[in-house]
Amino acid sequence: MKRKNLEARFEVFSVGIIVFITFLSLIRFNYLPQFIDGYYHLSVANGFMKSGGWVGWDWWDFSPWGRPHLYPPLYHFILVFLKKVGVSGINSLRLTESLITPLFFFVLWRTSRKLVSSQFSFFVLLTLSSFFSFYSSVSANVPSSIAIIFGLLAWRFLLKKKVFFAVFFLTLAFYTHPGIPWIFTLSILFLALLNKPYRKLSLLLVFFSLIFASPLIFHQIKYITYVNLSILHEVKFIHFSIFILILSLFSIFILNKKGKLSEPVYLLFLGYTVASLVVFFKYPYRFFSSQGILGLGLLSSLLWMGKKVRVKSMVVAYLFFLHSTFDLNQGKLEINLFNSTYYNFLSGRVFTLLEFTSLFYPDYYQPVIKVIEKYTKEDEIVSSNLSITSQIFSSLTNRPSSNSILGEVNPLRKKRKLELLPSYSLSSPSNFIFNEFVKLVVWIKPMKKEIEEKINKGRLIKVYENDVTCILINPYCHFRMQPIPSPINFSVILVLFVFFILLFILKPQFFLKK
Repeated sequence: MKRKNLEARFEVFSVGIIVFITFLSLIRFNYLPQFIDGYYHLSVANGFMKSGGWVGWDWWDFSPWGRPHLYPPLYHFILVFLKKVGVSGINSLRLTESLITPLFFFVLWRTSRKLVSSQFSFFVLLTLSSFFSFYSSVSANVPSSIAIIFGLLAWRFLLKKKVFFAVFFLTLAFYTHPGIPWIFTLSILFLALLNKPYRKLSLLLVFFSLIFASPLIFHQIKYITYVNLSILHEVKFIHFSIFILILSLFSIFILNKKGKLSEPVYLLFLGYTVASLVVFFKYPYRFFSSQGILGLGLLSSLLWMGKKVRVKSMVVAYLFFLHSTFDLNQGKLEINLFNSTYYNFLSGRVFTLLEFTSLFYPDYYQPVIKVIEKYTKEDEIVSSNLSITSQIFSSLTNRPSSNSILGEVNPLRKKRKLELLPSYSLSSPSNFIFNEFVKLVVWIKPMKKEIEEKINKGRLIKVYENDVTCILINPYCHFRMQPIPSPINFSVILVLFVFFILLFILKPQFFLKK
């Protein structure tokens, strides 16, 4: 009876945390989007709408030649749906980024509860939500968060031996994010390797998920030479949760000592961690500070099962108010004693940590949007000396751009007319913003002497200026970008999606009988 009452208390505490997370997420609505990834995804959604459906060539970035479009499309379809029902582009991002955080932690809590216990799920929820870097990453990269949700549900149905539902969710993960589904796939193969009772089901799950995801996978393999896996600048801003890192290793030691490490659920947790090391080998920030830390967070939370109330209370207080971290700031190591998500919000510090400069405020970008819309057509190319600025304004004005913030896929290098279009350089986008095809440039100050000379000679015309930027028009550009027609229009996509749902949810018993 006492155990039931204790479990019930942990459930109440967990629900309280989720309600609080929901409140914290919703109060940020007008500040969103606070991360640049959303603007890339909005650009993709805009491109899909102009093409009439999914296209495998990214013509809206690095225009006019573009590059292969390799990013899975599910989140972009969600943005397309929101725009088609009348939600503006920026509010589509705000809506999805504000809702994904409570949804993510709810599914994480619910799945952990089903896999282990209410007590365990409470500590998983508190541990990961209080790690500010991980908490922020949930809304910073919506597709990866959705893919993790699908992956967790695939785990749950695999352990319940409902392989059809597991295939459904793992397949959806492949159509949501390029990296996360491979982490879950490797974790399931890890289980198959070390646990004989689940070997057949695990292999069936992986096999059929890969079969259903094969159209996208083959498309990605076709253009694999365009993929750029260079280490990103984010490596200089890693956040280390010493609490999670140390206690997860201790938890693995304890589980192994007690002979419990071979249990299926713990193998999945460990497999996720090992797989994250493989997938995020060149992206240490994502392993230590965002998606990769999930497995270690799950493992560390196992330590508090059966501990005394005093110990649990101390852990809860530490996580809620402190959750100290070692942080890299431009590569310099710093200690942050008070870095809990809840402390940052309650102290008001979060609005300083997540606050951008005036570049990202509506008072700044609305006038710029109006100028861009006044002096360009929707099929004319815009650019900037900063790829971030170019992505923001091309997405908000629904125009193609000559550069992009997504550096993982290289642009096409044209041999013809190479002298007219300087080589694409992700590290120096100014090398190619003034080609003959760019109609408008949003130049972020300070101005350069060469730009002033172009203005004085009439090669560029200044049409707007404020404290941060000036907008330049190329009067000699008359090029119009033609969208690539979609080989799979939205009607076909809708039919395929409905069929996929019917196949795996409404009538799974039909296939079981066979």
